[in-house]
Amino acid sequence: YTAPQQVRSGQQGSGAFLHDIVAIAAGDLTSYALAANGQVYAWGYNEHGELGNGTYNDVFRCCDSHAMYGHIREYYSVRDRGAYYPIAVSGVSDAVSITAGRDYAMAIRSNGTLAYWGNSGGHFTQHSSYPYTNGVDYVDRLNFIDDHQLHMGTDNYDDRYHANWTNFPASRYMFGGEYMRAGDGINRSIQKSYHYCSTYTEYITYSLTATTVLGPGGTDRLGDNTAKFAAGTAMTTPNRTARVTKVAAADYFVVALLADGTVYTWGLNNKGQLGDGTNLARIYPTQVVAGEQHNGTYYLQNIVDIAVGEEHVIALDNQGQVWVWGSNADKQTAPNRSEASFNAPVKLDIDFRATRISAGGHTSSAMDANGSIHSWGKNTNGLMGDGTNTNPTGYTAMVQGESINYATAGSVMDYNDAVTSNVS
Repeated sequence: YTAPQQVRSGQQGSGAFLHDIVAIAAGDLTSYALAANGQVYAWGYNEHGELGNGTYNDVFRCCDSHAMYGHIREYYSVRDRGAYYPIAVSGVSDAVSITAGRDYAMAIRSNGTLAYWGNSGGHFTQHSSYPYTNGVDYVDRLNFIDDHQLHMGTDNYDDRYHANWTNFPASRYMFGGEYMRAGDGINRSIQKSYHYCSTYTEYITYSLTATTVLGPGGTDRLGDNTAKFAAGTAMTTPNRTARVTKVAAADYFVVALLADGTVYTWGLNNKGQLGDGTNLARIYPTQVVAGEQHNGTYYLQNIVDIAVGEEHVIALDNQGQVWVWGSNADKQTAPNRSEASFNAPVKLDIDFRATRISAGGHTSSAMDANGSIHSWGKNTNGLMGDGTNTNPTGYTAMVQGESINYATAGSVMDYNDAVTSNVS
């Protein structure tokens, strides 16, 4: 399309177009909308269960066997279960906020807990032995199959000891299933049997419908301060946490801000992006430690906003101070420090009081009380907005450019009493 198109109503029912929408979010190839009544709708790609309706683009395999000639041919196909109009996400009818990662989505429920659906672990990359051919795009699933054996397209077995691979339109390899971003600790695998074939297991690790993110160590639910979840279980000590107020989705990890100003993270942690003082991946939420905050406790406190990049996190406290952790390979966390990464929060040496923060893949930005934008990190293609393509040596101020009201981009914000706790 060359012009914006209005989204159809789909499963919302009444009216020709989607209506009463209060929030939207977008993953790589899937879109989401939150209606005023709390129902979440999704449309687009469904490779990893992004639609949250119990389906995904599953794989089928069949065999053509010629035992007399010692020949077996296996065929693969993928069923398109994407949605071309909005469909209702199963079990998410009480949402107050939504966000989306590359191939998953989350919703904060009205009770302060967090729902998650989509890809919960692992990711894909091109396998070096079987490069893309014939210009087939990465997201085109025709003849794709996602498994650990790297079978793609058509496989010809000349005899029982030798495999002759003949058709690899776009082979991919899945790895990294040991860290589950769903936060419920469940390692999901779907096993299927195919006609004339041996039993074949798809290691998909997808959450096809909404699951509830559990609390630290898998106890209670993150954002639940009532301990009601523990009542029907064998747990003797409830693990209460304040309500979730904001969640930020990176490709392979998640960050949640709670109403009491604390921060919890889970998922991949190879660059210290979880901020818990380790480099260990976490399948359940872990609380971000204080690091350089030195607040008299072990954990980061008084945070009012969070933002995530590809491998780093930015947090803003109620005094306008910025805290960062994760990868510093492109100086996207602390531009004036030499460390390659930080696994605990460090304090930015800025000379202004920040009022807003944001993060890109390898970039970070903060707005001061006068509305000026300060950026740092990788400046490929002019991402810093400073009129150059050169990586800054510190914090760079965005130039006015074509903005006619740049001077009023922001205003002074008062963070006094901005953080409140509902922990009972």
